[in-house]
Amino acid sequence: MTRTIQAQNNLAAGIQPADLRESLGADLLLKLALDAVQALEPSKLDAAVSGDSRIRPQMMLTLLSYCYAGRIYGSREIEWATRNDKTAHYICAREFPDSRAIRHFRRYNRELVEQCLTYVLRKGWVLQFDALEGLWATCAWLGAGLEQRVAIAAREKIEVAIIMDTAEND
Repeated sequence: MTRTIQAQNNLAAGIQPADLRESLGADLLLKLALDAVQALEPSKLDAAVSGDSRIRPQMMLTLLSYCYAGRIYGSREIEWATRNDKTAHYICAREFPDSRAIRHFRRYNRELVEQCLTYVLRKGWVLQFDALEGLWATCAWLGAGLEQRVAIAAREKIEVAIIMDTAEND
């Protein structure tokens, strides 16, 4: 009940939870991250730069979308999660990127990461609204600007990841 009230307050204020694992659960967040990669144009995916032949761009995009939406930003944090978080571990399918590979991938594929993360955040919003009956009608003002809001949120999460990596290296 308290979770529903907090979600209603956040949505009414136009705020998405920082960690979508809390509101959606890890399994649903994983599904959204996988769907986001599938929604990309194949030509864009073919052009993705991995920097490590063992690491598939689809895996990295899924991993980064899942982690950023789940409030795991720093490349070292993500590297740790691939070995200690069961969902992040599952995403990697036995090819675990190190923090350097994660930073490299994000740097050279930022647009794709942003597209996938925007997809995840947008779907997360919709699922949260659907879960809270009647709130969608009371927050109709969000509908028109939703795409812009989630795109901004995605960019902000990527910026946080860059700042975290910069702080780790200082």
